[in-house]
Amino acid sequence: MNRVSQRLENGKLAIITGFDGACPFSATGVSVLPDDSFEVRPSWRKSPGISEEAPGCGNRFSIKVENSDNTHKVFRCFINWEDHTQKRLNLHDWACVLFPGAGEAWQIFPTQLRPSGANLEISLPPGITHIAMSPYYSYGMCVEYLKSKAEKPGAKYFSIGSSQETREIPALILQPASSTKQIQDIMIMARNHAYESAGNFCCEGMIDFLTSTIFRAKELRKKYRFHFLPMTNPDGVHNGMCRLTAPQGADLNRCREQDDDAWRSIKNYLDEVKPELFINIHNWLYKDTDGLLGNSREFTEKFAQLMPDMYHEGKHWYKEWIELFLEKQNLESVSDKTRSWKDYVLDNFNATAACLEFPWFGRSCQRMREIGRQSLTTFIDVCDLIN
Repeated sequence: MNRVSQRLENGKLAIITGFDGACPFSATGVSVLPDDSFEVRPSWRKSPGISEEAPGCGNRFSIKVENSDNTHKVFRCFINWEDHTQKRLNLHDWACVLFPGAGEAWQIFPTQLRPSGANLEISLPPGITHIAMSPYYSYGMCVEYLKSKAEKPGAKYFSIGSSQETREIPALILQPASSTKQIQDIMIMARNHAYESAGNFCCEGMIDFLTSTIFRAKELRKKYRFHFLPMTNPDGVHNGMCRLTAPQGADLNRCREQDDDAWRSIKNYLDEVKPELFINIHNWLYKDTDGLLGNSREFTEKFAQLMPDMYHEGKHWYKEWIELFLEKQNLESVSDKTRSWKDYVLDNFNATAACLEFPWFGRSCQRMREIGRQSLTTFIDVCDLIN
């Protein structure tokens, strides 16, 4: 019988769960197997899950492993995704590893796929190593970062509301510098889906750029009021969910009415600001494909021209706009089930909007910040061209 404890130890190695953003969040999702290797079940939930919170359907994995010895120890683990249909298993043939003292220099290690899961074997130095599906970015990290920017000229940190578990949904506004030009509101949103940490690093890249002394940044601050919502799903992020706010919670990338406090906070803030421009940042797991989902063919194609396929990183754009989506699905209109916030802001405020997908494979945290800055300036350049 497998042994389970709150802090699961096996000799000099111990798996740590329960921290902000751990997945599985409880040691109940971790076991020591008869051969003294570990088993981790990322789909563990405190209650039965739906959508990507159901066994075999998730993409999130985040544990810490402590080596209490004074020499390297081999860590062997079966990451049991419980994917018996193997519909997603090919997305899990790698893991991100952050060794002690490495800052944010995550490294990619291959895993060996097996029926329903993947084996990971790695030599760990003394100390605590973080192993995850994507580089780690917690709710607490987001709040700390945004508060650090609140002292910048024209910056304001606040909360747009609370989640079901009463966590504040943090926001940062960058007010325009004095200008005689008409001011436009642009909203940048991320982390609708709990596992998609790329959006946080992209937002950091945008904010670092806009609060710098770079001439282009100062010019943009004269023309636009920037609204950043980098952590729209604080409960899901904190509690180790994959896509939803809870095991049977809300999908915050869907604008249909949902009985969820975070969803209501997002909608209320959108209705208050009525942004003319809107960006929502995600990261799927496809290794070689970035996602560019616009509201019109003209916008999408011009964006791809100004920010071409990143072939040097092994990436190409998957491009889609509303008419193309409807043609592919043989539909006459976007259904309530699939309508997202970019559809909402178009329908209600005639906003120019895009959903961007930037997968982590082969990219560093700093590179993701650079992609964020590049995508923001490209988005604005395209809007200037077509509006």
